[in-house]
Amino acid sequence: MAEEDIVWANDYVKEHGLRLVYCLCPNANLYIENRLPPIELFVKHNCHLVLGTDSYSSNWQLSIAKEIRAITAVPQFESAASVIRALQWATINGAKALQWHDELGSFEKGKTPGVTLINSSDWSSKKLV
Repeated sequence: MAEEDIVWANDYVKEHGLRLVYCLCPNANLYIENRLPPIELFVKHNCHLVLGTDSYSSNWQLSIAKEIRAITAVPQFESAASVIRALQWATINGAKALQWHDELGSFEKGKTPGVTLINSSDWSSKKLV
């Protein structure tokens, strides 16, 4: 998506009182085009981002953890801030997009976070895909 398209879409929804959520499926982009979407442009324009997996027809697996890893494996997104941002896209932003943020998406009393522990040694030692 070109920057001018992001600007146009954001201006359009703002002008019409709409809400726009951009769903990134990094491994689907890598599977189909062998490149990631322009994540830095979405961040630059304060887009509401969520992470998805697409489907087995355009992805190797349906793992949000591997989608996070795909983003954070890119040198410009390796920082701790980028990991935190990617986790937000995968959790609370997704819950907000589905309007389930009162029940899911964060660690708060009365919510069901649905967390899986990932061993850090497993995380760093396995391949991206």
